[in-house]
Amino acid sequence: KGTIYVILDLSELTFLSSPGVKMIGKHNNIIQSLGGEILIVGAKRFVNNILKLTGMDQKYKIFNTLDDAELLFDNLVLF
Repeated sequence: KGTIYVILDLSELTFLSSPGVKMIGKHNNIIQSLGGEILIVGAKRFVNNILKLTGMDQKYKIFNTLDDAELLFDNLVLF
């Protein structure tokens, strides 16, 4: 039984609304209850600012690229 990592690729987003922030938080609670963690990748400048304003940058690991996120893991398998 391993840890669940969900990589949330935000590279195509140009805006992140309040309902979007809430949805990420809701799903994070579910994933954490299963022993997992959300990793956020690819957030552009405006979206990254929203992540900072909402404190999400303190709650989640945020990476510029998927390659950066993959460096954390020796045996990461993507589905």
